[in-house]
Amino acid sequence: MRHIVRRLLAIVLPGTLAACALQLTTYRHDVPALQLRVVGQPGVADGRVRFRQVLCGVRPEDCQRMLVRLADEELPSGPPIPLPSHDRRMRVLFVPGAFQQCFPDVAAPYEGAVQRLRMLGYTIEILPVGARSSAEHNAEQIAQVIRANPPIPGEHLVLMGYSKGTPDIMVFLVRHPDLAERVSAVVSIAGAVNGTPIADRYSGLFDAVSWLKAGPCEVGDRGVLRSLRRDERMRWLAENRLPGHVRYFSLGAFVSDEATARLLAKPKRELSRVSALNDGQTVFYDQLIPGSTLLGYANGDHWAIALALQEKWPYWAGNPDDTTYPRDGLLEAMVLYVAEALGQEPH
Repeated sequence: MRHIVRRLLAIVLPGTLAACALQLTTYRHDVPALQLRVVGQPGVADGRVRFRQVLCGVRPEDCQRMLVRLADEELPSGPPIPLPSHDRRMRVLFVPGAFQQCFPDVAAPYEGAVQRLRMLGYTIEILPVGARSSAEHNAEQIAQVIRANPPIPGEHLVLMGYSKGTPDIMVFLVRHPDLAERVSAVVSIAGAVNGTPIADRYSGLFDAVSWLKAGPCEVGDRGVLRSLRRDERMRWLAENRLPGHVRYFSLGAFVSDEATARLLAKPKRELSRVSALNDGQTVFYDQLIPGSTLLGYANGDHWAIALALQEKWPYWAGNPDDTTYPRDGLLEAMVLYVAEALGQEPH
C-alpha cells in the first residue's frame, strides 16, 4: 500500500506544484497599502486622501479611475479644499528609468504635461542618465548637473525619479551630502526602491550580452540590472540612511492583467507569483521610499503611467482591455501636491 501512495504522490504532487507556481496570489483591492522595508528604516505617511483631491481638481473626468482605492484609504472629511496654487519657484529634475535613452523617439516621460508646465513657468529638465548603467554611475551624472547649475536662492529643487530613476536619486543623495543639502523634495514614480524580482531573474542573461552596442543605447558601466536586483537594493537600504531634511513622496502603481501592455504580460505573470499587485515590472510594496508620503497607486502598468508607448506601439504597448491611461494629469497633480507641501513648511 505504501508504495502505491508514494507513486500517486510522485505523479500528482509535481503537477500540483507546477500549477501553483503559475500564480500564487490574486488581484484584489480589499487589502491595505503595504511597505516592505529593512529594520531601522522609517515608515510611510499616508497622503492619499489629499492627493486624490488634487488629482480630481486637475483631471475631474478621469481621477477616480486613475488611482486604485485600497481598503485602508480613508474618505475625505469636511468641505472640499481648493486646488493648490502653482509654485514657479520649483525646479524639477526628472530622472528617467532603465533603457529609456535606448528609445529616444518613444520613451520621453510625460511629454504633454512637461510642455504645459513649462508654459506655466516651471523649469523642468529630463536628465540624460545612463540607460544601461548602475545607480552609482547615474548618481554621479545627477551630481554633475546640479553642481554645474545649482539652485538659486528661493528656488525649490525637486528630483523626480521614475522606475530605476528613484534608486539613482537615492544613491546620489547619500554619496553627495553637500549637493543633497540643496534638494527640497524627491518624488518616486513606480520606483524600484527595493529592486524587482525581474532583475533577479534576468540579470545573468543581460550580463552575457551587456557589452553589445545598439544605436543610441550607450553601454555605460553595464550595471543597470545589477542595480535593480532586490538583494542589491535591500543591502543598500540596510547600510544607508537618506538625508532627513528632504521631503519624500512615493506614487506606486499596479493594474489588472487585462489592462497590462502585451509586452509586459509575461513579467506581470512572473511577478504575480510574489504579488498580483504589480505593474509588470515592480511589486506594489517595493515602490515606496522609506520615510516618504504615499500619494497613492496609479491604476496603470509600468509604462502607461509615465510613457506614451501605447500611442507609438499600439499593439505591443496596448492592452486587451484597449484602455489608455491619462498620464499627463498625474504629473501636474504631483507637482501641485509637492508645491503645497513645501509651501506649508516654516521658513
